[in-house]
Amino acid sequence: GPDNKQNKKCLDPTRGYEPMSTWDTILGHKDFEHGHNDGIYVESTEPTFNVYKEAGAKFVLVLDKSGSMSACNRMENLKYTLKRWVDGLKIDTKVAIVPFSSGSSCVTGSKQFDKDCYVTLSDQHKKDELKDVIDGLVIGGGTEIAAALKNAQAIMIEEHDANDGQPGVVMLVTDGMSSDDVADHDVWFPFHRKHIRIITLNLGAEIDTRMETLVTETGGRAFVSAACGTV
Repeated sequence: GPDNKQNKKCLDPTRGYEPMSTWDTILGHKDFEHGHNDGIYVESTEPTFNVYKEAGAKFVLVLDKSGSMSACNRMENLKYTLKRWVDGLKIDTKVAIVPFSSGSSCVTGSKQFDKDCYVTLSDQHKKDELKDVIDGLVIGGGTEIAAALKNAQAIMIEEHDANDGQPGVVMLVTDGMSSDDVADHDVWFPFHRKHIRIITLNLGAEIDTRMETLVTETGGRAFVSAACGTV
């Protein structure tokens, strides 16, 4: 055989110290002594391949539609910006929309706070449908952010438990103070536990400082558009 380390060091004493094959060398290891790891019979050595597709991104938009969103044309600016954002999303991105005021609702998919509130943007037609939903948001009512976030939790956690994949991101847009406690442990901890980030955008000068807890505890980010600035 060729003059290499395998043939110099792996010699078979039963055959006059002739070089051993790689397979005989492996079988001589202690892991295979006394019939251990005897191997198994396989019907075919033809390989098979499983193709896994990367999971698309997932977003839940938690959108303030309280009465104060009429100031400075905030709602119309928000709609315009969100529709442009939707057009730029990759195909198969999942999006759910939870608008809130004195209460909150799912306005996409199943219209329920479950995994099917998400819609999958499989083509431009689906994007156009989502943009119609955004256009249909109507202003009025108070600002119950914590309750809306808990409903977003229900959507995201059920979807994640069913399909695994990426945990998703919450995009929270508001222009005022929440009438319920957004810093409460029961609000932010389920997001933290599932590695769901909360990104906040505060419109106007009135900033609820309790939202800092949401961002910090979930590893998210906070943005501010002061006064009557555009989104």
